Amino acid sequence: MGTALSQKDFRENTTLRTPLEQMRANSMVSANHDKRGMSIISFNINAFLEPSKQDDALFILGRWAINPIQKNPTRFQNHPTEGKKALEGRAKTLINNLSTRKDMPVYFLEKLQTHMQVEIESEINLLCAMQQKSA
Repeated sequence: MGTALSQKDFRENTTLRTPLEQMRANSMVSANHDKRGMSIISFNINAFLEPSKQDDALFILGRWAINPIQKNPTRFQNHPTEGKKALEGRAKTLINNLSTRKDMPVYFLEKLQTHMQVEIESEINLLCAMQQKSA
């Protein structure tokens, strides 16, 4: 299953229209949870820090937070509690990494933390509901 955002995702959920903005967004969504991935996110988020683009950044980083579910949904269906904890740790690492930047607004980090938590819970709940239907 591909993890890149589709044209429909961009059209319906963001104001990103240029190929460069979309490329930046997809590189952030697919960034790994490691030093290199954090660098990719930290570099590309500069394009989304202006107030008119912050909702786009929340959407993109929300997708990054749940990206492992998209890659391996069965693992998260079989172990939803552990998976949720892992995703929360992933989100916390990102927040901590971004909070070291001097140009990062505190209110944005708070909104981001809340948004990623909602995305994680929503996606885990959806997987659990799908598993119960199929059982």
